[in-house]
Amino acid sequence: MKIVSLTLAFALIGLGVAGLIMAYSGMYDMIVVILCVLFFSFIGALIGSIPPTSSPKTAPASAGNLTPASSSLIFQSFLRIGDVRGKTIDEIVSLVGFDYAIIEKCTIADRNNEAGLYYRWKENDSVVITLLFGADGKCIGIITK
Repeated sequence: MKIVSLTLAFALIGLGVAGLIMAYSGMYDMIVVILCVLFFSFIGALIGSIPPTSSPKTAPASAGNLTPASSSLIFQSFLRIGDVRGKTIDEIVSLVGFDYAIIEKCTIADRNNEAGLYYRWKENDSVVITLLFGADGKCIGIITK
């Protein structure tokens, strides 16, 4: 719609410019009108096809900015707990009230390639919370939510 609007607007400008050229030069030829309208239409289409420099970005999900998926029971349980760092998996399971769904082994590069574990809670495809645990069995932090 933006391209069409700008093309029509610039075509009208071209028509006006052609009228001025014909009035001041005394040359009343339709080729002048056609060339001016086509030239200004082309310029309008070019300007209309330029993408915007930046698009609005959505804010990240946080405790103050809850997304629709955050109304899930698991997400609400994790919000109630607060900071999970330093807690063991048993403490977190007892506080959340839901058992984890998946355990996955990993290597933690920030800790000299220490062996770690991902514990995932999954309510449905849109609500997945993953916690990273170190070799000491304590939670390092939330990876995804």
